[in-house]
Amino acid sequence: MKILLIEAYYGGSHKLWADQLKGFSKHDIEILSLPARHWKWRMEGAAIELANQLKSYHDKPDLILATSMLDLNFLKSNLPKGWGSIPCIYYMHENQLTYPTSSNDEDKKQGRDYHYGMIQFKSMLSADQVCFNSNFHKQEFFAALKKLLSRLPDYSPLEQMNQLSVESMVLNVGVRDPKLPMQKNTVPVVLWNHRWEYDKNPELFFRSLINIKEELDFKLIVLGSKARTYPKIFNEAQKELSSNIFHWGYVETEEEYLQLINQSDILPVTSNQDFFGISIIESILTGATPLLPNRLVYPEHFDTKQHKNLFYESEAEFHNKLKELIRNPIQETQKNSLINKAKEYLWSRQITYYDQLFESLKIE
Repeated sequence: MKILLIEAYYGGSHKLWADQLKGFSKHDIEILSLPARHWKWRMEGAAIELANQLKSYHDKPDLILATSMLDLNFLKSNLPKGWGSIPCIYYMHENQLTYPTSSNDEDKKQGRDYHYGMIQFKSMLSADQVCFNSNFHKQEFFAALKKLLSRLPDYSPLEQMNQLSVESMVLNVGVRDPKLPMQKNTVPVVLWNHRWEYDKNPELFFRSLINIKEELDFKLIVLGSKARTYPKIFNEAQKELSSNIFHWGYVETEEEYLQLINQSDILPVTSNQDFFGISIIESILTGATPLLPNRLVYPEHFDTKQHKNLFYESEAEFHNKLKELIRNPIQETQKNSLINKAKEYLWSRQITYYDQLFESLKIE
């Protein structure tokens, strides 16, 4: 099959997913994309630009796979002549109803931020298949959408929403296999490998490490991309934890990134938002031990009863369990259990579900 993957926000985890899907699928996937910046303008205007670019396309695809930063309705109404019957999948990396917004967001202050979630809802209604990257994401989105639609003055499409909820499916993100030998460190190495943004809650992560630096010996690896403006705690932590730092900052190549997470022992996760958590699964595959909040998508990935010592409910519990992990690493049997569960998300396994879905939508 010839598949056109349309990604309006081609960067970070979106780019990683698109590139790796293209590499692993047995089908011929072409990526049409725009740079990952100005997300609100991408939601509003990316479909206009991409529809214009499609006018020069002469090779009609068998399937269109579009992601959640795109107004699929507008794109479909402006496809080249003869493309109207092409089936479309709408893949939900994230949603704009429950994604935490910055306190500086003017749309949030003025109460007009529901608009972007409605673009996604209407795009779903025009798709032949909607996919979410996790069941947590699917349930959270439809719960928020139901609340929003219930506020409408009349003609609320709740029935269509309920049908959409039933018909939408979960198609997990695939992750790469690092294929690296696990390292043994004499001093435990703590890892941060997320974006440098507010929704990842770096305050809790770094404040905890600053508070215990005199009490416990550890090294620190800080990775992840940063925007022009990022939380001030990063600059403060770089000074306060200077003697603990093994590596600080973004790395350009995949090889460097994988080598560094492979040298890590403990992955304390403080995120306020995560619809799947690629970086967490990747780190566990290299042998890092996670410390996870008992919410978001993480209980879907790992059994909270089996791994009770690796889940926390409060900041105080996070602080205490982090100290315990630095003092005493988990047993090999538990580590192997985490790794085996993480392996379920390897592309070598997940790609079967993607390719089967693509083939099921092909028009003969």
